[in-house]
Amino acid sequence: MVIVSKKEIPKYPKIKRDEKISVIIVSYNVVNLLEKCLKSLTHETKLLLDIWVVDNNSGDESVDMVKEKFEQVNLIENKENIGFACAVNKVLKLCDGDYIFLINPDAIIKKNSIEKLVDFLRSNPEAGAVAPKILYPDNSLQLSCRIFPNITTQFLESSYLFKLFPKSRFFGQYFMSWWDHNSLKEIDWASGSALMIKIETLYEVGFLDEEMFMYNEDTDWCYRCWKKGWKIYYLPEANIIHYDAQSAKISKANRLIQVLESRYHFFRKHGYKNRMYIIKAIVLSGLLGRIIISFLAWLLTFSKERKIVKFENLKNFYQAFLWHFSKKS
Repeated sequence: MVIVSKKEIPKYPKIKRDEKISVIIVSYNVVNLLEKCLKSLTHETKLLLDIWVVDNNSGDESVDMVKEKFEQVNLIENKENIGFACAVNKVLKLCDGDYIFLINPDAIIKKNSIEKLVDFLRSNPEAGAVAPKILYPDNSLQLSCRIFPNITTQFLESSYLFKLFPKSRFFGQYFMSWWDHNSLKEIDWASGSALMIKIETLYEVGFLDEEMFMYNEDTDWCYRCWKKGWKIYYLPEANIIHYDAQSAKISKANRLIQVLESRYHFFRKHGYKNRMYIIKAIVLSGLLGRIIISFLAWLLTFSKERKIVKFENLKNFYQAFLWHFSKKS
């Protein structure tokens, strides 16, 4: 990876008014946050926004809210939860923007951030996509940039060594936690919770992989982008607030299983098919370690409330461990 200085960025004209940005939001049971997200888009008055909301069969008032308060928004109502990749691809087949901006419904876009992302892509012909800085609601940094997964990064993640030594370039390499995230940087991939894609890149690289129901479809797309010679950048001047995982109102065990399922698909797809036994052994060892630690923590906790939390953690890791020996795995 290389750090690009601002002096090296060629100066191109500012965004043209007739350039269209297609904003894609895949929503599931987050009506209040979705409304805040859509309201934050109204600050981008200089841009021609083509906003799409794909509702994955929410059980709340999301659909009615969009119809009543945001008539200009294109709404797709799915009759079932088809996952993130399938939902995004539905819009990609219909929209005609010069730039595609993927944004989660539990995110709030800070003023002029979309314009800054577009200006960057227009100014850098080699850039296929660009990601903003993502912050938690308390304005603390949310780690959204990664290097491509490999056996070493899987070991560091499964062993939780990345949490013990976050400022180490080696132990913190996957999540890039050693870096302060305050400078423009070429990266391997960024979270699809906020990612702007150039339409020319999309035509060449293709749509999201629908084999990945949720998680790692952004990793896969950026990897294919990299193989085609396009670059991905991180632009800290553009900011969003992300509440994180509010749409994924599922148990932590199911969320972990979905992450692993799509991660394994990524590894099999991109050259690790004959080494899956090593990767799964690493993950299983990590889960077993977490089960033992969670059991001891539950055993040594005397507070009733904390004991419930510790037991839930134990159950989540145990369910993810057992999933590896099921037919679904």
